[in-house]
Amino acid sequence: LLVLGGKHHAAPVRWFGGSTVHHAVRTIDVPILVTAPTDTTFRRVLVATDLSDVAQPTIETTVRFAALFGSAMKVLHVVEPLPSIPDVGIELDEREHLRLAEEGIRILLGSADPSHAAELEVRSGTPARAIAEETDRWGADLVVVGTHGKGWVDRVLLGSTTERLLNRLPAPVLVIPIRIPHEG
Repeated sequence: LLVLGGKHHAAPVRWFGGSTVHHAVRTIDVPILVTAPTDTTFRRVLVATDLSDVAQPTIETTVRFAALFGSAMKVLHVVEPLPSIPDVGIELDEREHLRLAEEGIRILLGSADPSHAAELEVRSGTPARAIAEETDRWGADLVVVGTHGKGWVDRVLLGSTTERLLNRLPAPVLVIPIRIPHEG
């Protein structure tokens, strides 16, 4: 575990090189705890996850972390709003999409340590914003996210929820790098 102090940088600094924290998250393959200026005892741990390959190991790591500190745990999954596609005759049901996402997260939780119960919330929204809002609303003392380890092109073109969250730093953030082996 590497612990770094987080601070807010102006947008131009982040765009043209980022911060030490951003660089570390992109390049180091150990969990990184980015601290915020708070007096924290980890009573409430919020894990924000998607349904990708990093979800299961991120949830399992968070369960162990929460158990270590005797913390309450909440799993948050944010579903980005479905796009509106005009002239395509396919009706996208957002409620069904949310239900299927919740079902997927419940399956992942079921395979984690059942002795540590966790709340679950699935909501629609922009991931970094929704995570920051839920951190404030629930009073999370720590936010845990897994990182896909995307390349720089993906981050520049698409952005990174983890990097956006680090820019907001609503609470200390524990970034778990999950390297999924490529099948060749």
